Parts: sequence; C-alpha cells; structure tokens
Amino acid sequence: LSAQTAKLSIASHHAQIQEALARRTYQVAIRLLDELKKAEPELYQLNNYEYLRARLADWTGDGATAIQLYRTVAEQKSKLSPFALRHLAELQHERKDFKNEQVYWQL
Repeated sequence: LSAQTAKLSIASHHAQIQEALARRTYQVAIRLLDELKKAEPELYQLNNYEYLRARLADWTGDGATAIQLYRTVAEQKSKLSPFALRHLAELQHERKDFKNEQVYWQL
C-alpha cells in the first residue's frame, strides 16, 4: 500500500507541476521541482526535470542558476543535452561572453 501511495503522491506532484506551468506560476513550479528532487532524486533525473528546472531559472531571470543547471544537463549526456548546450551558448551571448558562446556552439 505504501508503494501505491507513493505513486499517487508522485503523480499528484507531476500534475501540480503541470498546472503551475500552465498558469505560468514559475516560482511555484520551481518549488515543486525542488521538492521532487529532494524526495525522489532518481525519478527527477529519469524524467529530465533538471532541464525544466534550468528553463524555469532562465525564464525567471536567474541566469547564474540556469547556467549551472544547463551545464549539469549537458554533462549528463541526456537526450536534452544538445538543447542545454544551445541555451548555454545563448546565455553566454547575452552576457557578451563570445568566447564561451563559441565553445558551447561547437560541443
């Protein structure tokens, strides 16, 4: 019963994240993702939530966190790594760090 309860709780968490995204309440989505990462780190990584968390940091203007999280995604060699590298290049361009921008475009 506890495994079933845990699955329901995780499904509820996913639904809450989706609702927060739909409503564009990004700080709520960030909090929910951070809670999920703490409670279920394997599930968090399996579902590539680090990339979503990076996007949310980017959308809310937290460039330093976005860069850190995009780097993590790129290092994990997930199917979203190429997208993370693209966003890293774009963030470097915005910061006028053209040398690092080129590095990320070439990876």
